[in-house]
Amino acid sequence: MAFAVLVSLIALFYFRQNKPRPESSSATSTNNAITLQADWELGSVDNIDSTTFPGSILMNDKASSNIDLTDPSVSISTVDFDSYAEGDVANLTDGNTATYWGAHGDMSEGCAGPYGEIVVDLGSSGTVNEVKAYFTYLSQPAYFYVSLNGTDYTSIGDTSETGLWVSKTANTTARYIKYHFNVTPCFDRGYVGEIAVTSSASATHTTGATQIDGGANFFEWESVTPTQTVPANTSITYRYRSSANGSDWNSWHSAIGDVESISGDTKYRYLQVEATLSNTDGVSTPSIDSYDIGYHTNLAPSTPTNLTAVVGE
Repeated sequence: MAFAVLVSLIALFYFRQNKPRPESSSATSTNNAITLQADWELGSVDNIDSTTFPGSILMNDKASSNIDLTDPSVSISTVDFDSYAEGDVANLTDGNTATYWGAHGDMSEGCAGPYGEIVVDLGSSGTVNEVKAYFTYLSQPAYFYVSLNGTDYTSIGDTSETGLWVSKTANTTARYIKYHFNVTPCFDRGYVGEIAVTSSASATHTTGATQIDGGANFFEWESVTPTQTVPANTSITYRYRSSANGSDWNSWHSAIGDVESISGDTKYRYLQVEATLSNTDGVSTPSIDSYDIGYHTNLAPSTPTNLTAVVGE
């Protein structure tokens, strides 16, 4: 008994960026040969590292750049430091740990400066993951504190170590960071050469305006499948938008299924993918190796083929 089987092929094309050499898109209006590192760099980057592992993208600066102690919005002040404090407060960020600020009790001055403090005002509240200081001399412990309002401080630890960077974990929202030195009895010292702050960070990669092109026969954006690695304390989020001409863009969407594909005679044949890589510890980074972008065209299917299947006699 014979049966006629009609087979229809639905055209599904993929724009690929895979290792070791990704496939090119079948789009007809642009050259979409994706070549690993060069393809990532064809888009726009913000704090993206595309060179350490060519073909993959990572975060470049893993500690937030908005906590920069040399930023004009950041102020550093001292409390009860005597004349033994050296140089300018700017020395705390100049990379020279030999030039320092500190508190020093001195018998000739009647034990002036029984304690000293350095207060860092970040200018606004933000996530502070870690605070660090390079201590050049301590005969009494130094204490680390953080605060939202500059009045109510929470201790995050102390240290008596000198001659090295000492770090304390904060993992909190703060605006003020305080380093407190006890310098009693007389002649005790507390000196700090450098201070630093780390926070959560993010990085963004956006594909080029006409890099992902559905072609003249475009019909519908279908799927985005990334190949990625997301360690603990990191995340990757995506947004998508479409355009008919590569210049005028529709709104961003968090789901590819919500992206505009076609409206009347207008085909939104260009797609942009925005990937945001972030961490919460100021240290770790996720990575993206490739995208698979799936879309439909309105090309006619291949000519059906009549097949005969013999089930039995």
